[in-house]
Amino acid sequence: MHKFSFAAIIIAQFFIACNREDTIIGLDLQDNKFIVRFDTISTIQLTTKRADSILLDNASIGLLGDYADPVFGHSRAALAFELLPKSRVINLGTNPVADSVVLKLTERSGYYGLDSSALHTVRVYRVAEGKSLKDLDSAVVTFSTLNEYKGQLLGEQVVKFNTKDSVRLSIRLNNQFATTLLQDTAYISSDSLFNQYFRGLIVEAEKVSPNGNIITIDFNQSTTCLRLHFKNNTDTLFFDYLLKQTRTRRFTIFDHNYENTQVQTALTDTSFSTMSFLQGMNGLATKVRIDGLNTLFSDDPWAINSALLTLYLAPESDTARFLPPTQIMVKMIKDGKEVFTPDYQVQGGVSTAPENYQVTTNAYHIKINKLLYDAVLARKPSVELVIYTVSPLTKPNRCVIAGSQHPELTVRPQLRIIRSQ
Repeated sequence: MHKFSFAAIIIAQFFIACNREDTIIGLDLQDNKFIVRFDTISTIQLTTKRADSILLDNASIGLLGDYADPVFGHSRAALAFELLPKSRVINLGTNPVADSVVLKLTERSGYYGLDSSALHTVRVYRVAEGKSLKDLDSAVVTFSTLNEYKGQLLGEQVVKFNTKDSVRLSIRLNNQFATTLLQDTAYISSDSLFNQYFRGLIVEAEKVSPNGNIITIDFNQSTTCLRLHFKNNTDTLFFDYLLKQTRTRRFTIFDHNYENTQVQTALTDTSFSTMSFLQGMNGLATKVRIDGLNTLFSDDPWAINSALLTLYLAPESDTARFLPPTQIMVKMIKDGKEVFTPDYQVQGGVSTAPENYQVTTNAYHIKINKLLYDAVLARKPSVELVIYTVSPLTKPNRCVIAGSQHPELTVRPQLRIIRSQ
């Protein structure tokens, strides 16, 4: 028979107690010392706005493609980038003759849209004379703006965007361009000289398949390049022009057509409260207005133990076919400006992505403890938030968020609050 000391039993009970799940603040200690209240606010209005235009220079990846979305309409993504010679010396040999020039784009696995191997007509343009991609730093770039930068059409080819594996797309450009590059190899002696001579390329895709898709191009791979093939009396050779990480600009430019969709209705009718829309690729943001905070006003101080805003995805989002943004960024409206909320703000006034999409609840859960406490303390009857996708220029994900008048009551937005006194 085993014997246990009284001290051992006490220690065991201590560890069992320590392993209990955490409980809501105050529930185990009330005994007339704490008052705990649970509140739910559902007076939450969601509206849709166009996301602020952002231009990301020197991105490591870009998006390319053209796809039709049954909810969000028609979206396109084009590339604009500079190139520099791989080296400042090229050994042409005797009697060099240009053979061909090929643009190679390294595609990352994965796609967005309904077609995993869509056909696209890819067109490659030389940046027009007198234009420079440096000008895009301060411009609000659209497809119509991009048209102003298009110079000579260098090549056009139907390409299958097959995204099962990382592959290289190869677009053969015209022979005259190959001859010109070979004749003008003197410009490779310095990067600045070559940049003045050759301003860069613009690449766009137009879907041939009915649905199309959007793919990701890896700019940082040396296999993403412009390759000049040539031969001389003794050999067949090639020379590469590359996207160099710190010395060449590279951009993705987007175009969205929401005509004849509910997105268009949401953008033009602020009373539309069935659903709101969130989209990457410089697409859409969701504004959130939480009213009814006056019900929390009190002359006695209350602690905000938890304030969790839950935004459910509507069935119209169709997450089985269209993945929602994996992360969102939340800002608040303060003095007419968008700033990070105090719940996510870090030193320097910046913030990281506050919340991930939760698959189990099909929702985003956003904590606003500090924001709500400050609002109640200042007796503000409402607060306003703006929600964006994280990585809006490198991820095309989109979703539909259920609004306050969505026909399914269980997916309407809610703010759940736990207070103690």
